[in-house]
Amino acid sequence: MKKRLKFQNSTDTLFIDIELKTKANNHVVFSASGTLYNSLTWFNDNYLISGGQNLDIIPEFIKTVKDKRNIKKLQTIHDIWKHYHLNDMHADCEHAINETNSKDVSIYEYSFKGNFYKLKKLITLIQKNSLLSKSIKINNKIKQLINYGYSFTSEFKLNHFPKVVQKFYKLSKSKTVNTQWLSYNAQLTPSGILCKPCPICGYKYGTSWNYRPIPSDILQKITQLCK
Repeated sequence: MKKRLKFQNSTDTLFIDIELKTKANNHVVFSASGTLYNSLTWFNDNYLISGGQNLDIIPEFIKTVKDKRNIKKLQTIHDIWKHYHLNDMHADCEHAINETNSKDVSIYEYSFKGNFYKLKKLITLIQKNSLLSKSIKINNKIKQLINYGYSFTSEFKLNHFPKVVQKFYKLSKSKTVNTQWLSYNAQLTPSGILCKPCPICGYKYGTSWNYRPIPSDILQKITQLCK
């Protein structure tokens, strides 16, 4: 079932399209989208204000609506849209522990100062050749460099790492990212959420799309909205 709902204030018109459908796997999925128009400028390019996943406009739009019944309906739609839109496409598991802990952090990308691949090739050659390995001892600190690779990303500044790393690596760039898109690494990016295991079930965030059923009382509200 689907429905287009129309709301108006003194200057704008808001259409909200909602749909509830049952997929082949019997998963009941809700979706919503909105289109906001300026009713006073329909004849020029400013007619369309926003469209698509624009649920963030609803709280402001509600303030301009006079009909109390429409205000209540818009509040209901906003809440359902926010929590249940595409409920079969959750990046987190049902425990949603990682999903709720996202934040912006600064990350730093470091690169090897010299010819990393030449160093790696040399160390590998020595380790594989029994005669060379007996006559040439590789410093354990130098071996550590191989674990960091040609470049690595971390949320820690360079002075956080061993001195040998500080000596052979330099800062290439830095930027701010949301931890939801930062791959988890216990030593380098512990704040990262992507692929971080859930402490309850072990599922790694972002490795599949997961389904969460819509509660029966919410399904009833969606059905009423579609009438």
